[in-house]
Amino acid sequence: SELLRIPPSEIFAIPSGIEYEKVLNLDPKTVEIINYFSLENAFPILLLPSRITRRKNIEFAIDVVNELKTYYPSIVLIITGPPGPHNPKNQSYFDELKELTSRYDLTPTKKDGKNGARVIFLAEYTDAFLSLETIYSLFRISDALFFPSLQEGFGIPILEAGITGVPIF
Repeated sequence: SELLRIPPSEIFAIPSGIEYEKVLNLDPKTVEIINYFSLENAFPILLLPSRITRRKNIEFAIDVVNELKTYYPSIVLIITGPPGPHNPKNQSYFDELKELTSRYDLTPTKKDGKNGARVIFLAEYTDAFLSLETIYSLFRISDALFFPSLQEGFGIPILEAGITGVPIF
């Protein structure tokens, strides 16, 4: 406006015309998550779809994100599940993970324009059970499945990532 001496009221921005939520067939909860955490410019988005239990080795995932933030300053790790209900120690493990995230300065803030490296625990965002539609939508917005589990019963998230074409780490 200043450079061309055109009044701002005469300048119009034309949107891209692409509705990503429709193109990717995202459910409303996933769109809500994208908007809440400002994920539009996050890269890469790593998905860790599991409950919070020690055998999932989530601290390793957080360590890796901390190292990668130098190369990918807008990296995001999304952990979908709450603490596992079968072991009372899972809540203290969750507390350890949150402290580690804070120490590495990877704690997300509410949508405030900050698009830095973050670790998002969806259990802190919602108490609601995430539907399969939301989980599958999260696969569609993710750049990779990051699944550093030390022990798995069957590994369904690995199969789900394979079906959706998401790289598996």
